[in-house]
Amino acid sequence: MMMSTIQAARSLEISTNTMREWALKGYIPIAMKTPTGYLKFREEDVEELRRKCEEGVFPNRNENK
Repeated sequence: MMMSTIQAARSLEISTNTMREWALKGYIPIAMKTPTGYLKFREEDVEELRRKCEEGVFPNRNENK
């Protein structure tokens, strides 16, 4: 399933700005960019990033809050 930037950010408990920044930094792959510029993420990738955050591996959730 694909998630919007808003859905992914809510799932990770971060701001949409942080979500976009992390995607641009390569912390999570961008599954798709719509013709209007919206980013979409695979649910599996969001879950993997959540696990890394919870384990304290990387990145810091408060980075851009």
